[in-house]
Amino acid sequence: MNARPIVPVVALVVALAAGCTVGGPGPDKPSAPAPVSSPLGTPETSREPAGSEVSTEEAAATYEEIVEPWNSNIREWNAALAKNDLEQLRELAAENATLMQDMADGLLAAEWPADVQPLIDQMVGYCEVEADLWAQAGEATSEEELWAPIDQLPVHNTGELIRKQLGLDAAVAG
Repeated sequence: MNARPIVPVVALVVALAAGCTVGGPGPDKPSAPAPVSSPLGTPETSREPAGSEVSTEEAAATYEEIVEPWNSNIREWNAALAKNDLEQLRELAAENATLMQDMADGLLAAEWPADVQPLIDQMVGYCEVEADLWAQAGEATSEEELWAPIDQLPVHNTGELIRKQLGLDAAVAG
């Protein structure tokens, strides 16, 4: 088994989790950073940004509820990564695929304030791309097959932007 450099992968997983990890409402809303681009570009969704009159507080609670299963699993992923447990990583990658699709479905089903809806739509597109890549990793039969799709995961800060827009604290990586 080849030793996989853990630091870059840990940084990637921390970056992925950072946008979705639960936290409490912040005392004030700091200005949102500019979106981070991905080599895959900005994913497109099939939903038109509609927006809603749902309150920011309700939307924040909904967002945290939707992303919690992913956050919980990514904490397990990070623990398995630290142990270099490739079989557990493969199993968790398969779970990540399902959780990413569940997150996309939950985000689409919920109502969002009009100013947050475009970011939600962007996140749904990323979730769909990431779900496919995690599914490929979950079907891996070798270490190389596990890491190849994970290395293609888009790097973005959409979750962080959503959290800021909803008045939530910055995510704490698991």
